[in-house]
Amino acid sequence: MGVDFRTQAIHAGYEPLDNGRAAVPPIYASAAFDLGDAARGDALAGGDIDGFEYSRVANPTVDALEKRLAALEDGIGAVAVGSGMAAAY
Repeated sequence: MGVDFRTQAIHAGYEPLDNGRAAVPPIYASAAFDLGDAARGDALAGGDIDGFEYSRVANPTVDALEKRLAALEDGIGAVAVGSGMAAAY
């Protein structure tokens, strides 16, 4: 038997240990993230590694929402965008 829908609605897609042990996903209002160096930025942009570079592409808050929606729908993934970005997809 799978995990209850209500449990997934509250907990799916987020691991508290990842983000400073916050019990709920924090809201990341940042527009950009520290890339470290140009090689890491290139790898992020090319999809070679997972991570975040610019909030219009993805950020940890949206990532948790997408994972939660996918879990609730028993899907393999989801895409969440702002209304302005929806036209790009």
